[in-house]
Amino acid sequence: MKLPVPILSGLVLALLPLPIGLVGLVGSAGAEESPHPETSSGERVTDLQASYFFEREGTISARRTFRLRVEGEVFTRGPVLHFLTVFPGPAGLILDTGMEIDGVLRDGKPEPYRIEKGDGYLSLWIGSPEVTLEHREHTYTVTSRRRADWRQAGGEFFGGIDATGYLPHVPIDRAEVVVRLPEGVVPAKFSPAVTGFSEPAGTGDPGFETILRDNHMTVRTTRPLGDHHSVFLNLAWPSRTFASQSLWKEVLLQHPRIPLAAFSGVLLLWALVLLLLRAAGRRSRE
Repeated sequence: MKLPVPILSGLVLALLPLPIGLVGLVGSAGAEESPHPETSSGERVTDLQASYFFEREGTISARRTFRLRVEGEVFTRGPVLHFLTVFPGPAGLILDTGMEIDGVLRDGKPEPYRIEKGDGYLSLWIGSPEVTLEHREHTYTVTSRRRADWRQAGGEFFGGIDATGYLPHVPIDRAEVVVRLPEGVVPAKFSPAVTGFSEPAGTGDPGFETILRDNHMTVRTTRPLGDHHSVFLNLAWPSRTFASQSLWKEVLLQHPRIPLAAFSGVLLLWALVLLLLRAAGRRSRE
């Protein structure tokens, strides 16, 4: 299946050592996917509030709330979000996170949506084809969960969040992203990277602030983000209180041909051993 260009870009990023969780684009629900036109309109995300919870058993729960200003040029029925759902596992094998959408709200009320799953991505079409959005700000909330794509080394887990990958062509006036670990777990490392600001930076102004408080990490922008932006949060934390994150079980489930090939190899090896033993027995009798 042919992936949308943003998904292909995200897949390349996901294959790098940096753990990337999400990537996508926003479009108009009910219409064919197409690059969003460059526009001077005021359509934008005026505020983004996203929170991610890393659970001990290896699940990431997410809640994304964003206010979308609609003027009918880019958005007519609702946004379309595309999420990357694959990551590199052991031996370079590609694994799926099994992402699930738990619900979608618009202005606090359930909003219709449909899900399309492709090879390596999940598309979330929000809104009804029969309903045209009013030209105003609409507040959307999307909740989801997925298996973690953490990596383990030296007694630590390493993970990351792409916090705005599903809004690449829409300016964001303000954004605040919170990552929360279980109680009592303090991050060993936390390194946010924010790029794509719409205004030039002042001297010594990174354009965002970072707040670390026990098991909470918060990144808050202090300048607007333009159309082409990225917000990546990378962190490491002690692994001793978390469930084992061996991915070989997922490898066997998602790549069933591997155990079949291994079993076939064992049978062939056993047959070869039997042939050699028989040949040795014949020589000893002669």
